Amino acid sequence: LAVGLTVSALPNITRSPKALLFQAPEGGASPPSKSLEIKNSGAGTLAWTISVDPAVAIAWVTVSSFSGKLVAGQFESIDVTVDPAGLPSGVRTAILRISAGGASNSPSLVAVAFNVLPVPPPPVVEEGPTAGFCGLLGVEFLIPVGILALWRRRRSLRRVSPLLVLVAG
Repeated sequence: LAVGLTVSALPNITRSPKALLFQAPEGGASPPSKSLEIKNSGAGTLAWTISVDPAVAIAWVTVSSFSGKLVAGQFESIDVTVDPAGLPSGVRTAILRISAGGASNSPSLVAVAFNVLPVPPPPVVEEGPTAGFCGLLGVEFLIPVGILALWRRRRSLRRVSPLLVLVAG
């Protein structure tokens, strides 16, 4: 009785990195894209596809290619981009699912996190005369309408003398 055994090596998905982290301000420009490398670290041909999970994440995350073929040892770099347009502040997550029929480890997953930062509130601007004293520097300041005057306190005489006077307008 003769027995034969044929071993066929399978393609294997290797991806790097395993997670991509992005950050951008609400209503701002998209951050730079990041590269995702997909490699066939097995044998044969790796015919791969990428899907985005959940599907609604496709509104803010995109990839430069959704499919390809790689022979053993070959790799391809895919650009992953995110877009904050229309998104309120908060953290969003998605999974890039790399699938390949016949691959020994399909699907292979890549986590994507996108932090949309809130827009900081505008600074509060006070109007009208203001006065204050900075004890640390020994500087007193008065800001009447249109004039900025810095005063220096003389320690020994307990007098206040002008250090700098600026007239606005």
